[in-house]
Amino acid sequence: MNGGALTVLVVMAVPVVWIVVLLISDARHNRRVRARPERTVDGIRERVEREQAAADFASAPTEVFPAIQPAPADELTVELPPVLPKRPRPYVQRPTPYPRQPNRSPDPDLVARVLDGLRNLPDRPPPSWPSGDPDS
Repeated sequence: MNGGALTVLVVMAVPVVWIVVLLISDARHNRRVRARPERTVDGIRERVEREQAAADFASAPTEVFPAIQPAPADELTVELPPVLPKRPRPYVQRPTPYPRQPNRSPDPDLVARVLDGLRNLPDRPPPSWPSGDPDS
């Protein structure tokens, strides 16, 4: 055989060997996955039974408080009032935070200037928009 034919055989053999290696590793992986107990029928049944047992345990009635023994007959018991006693409201008797001051009369000079300005206003108001081209 010459060198060219040997090269062709090597080039064709590399992908074949690569595919065989992939198939073998995939088969080993699948065997490991199938060998896990949670993937089998029995493993699934065990898991369902564990989940049901956990749900039953969570919903089971429990006694949270210890049993309290009744008081002996010779001890006096004091009954609690049904509601708290009334308290005075703390804000009723307090003064306002900012005491009001009586209205002061405004400055007479300012009032005279404002009234003079109002008297000097023109009778007709100025136009609100300048006349001219309506599109401007």
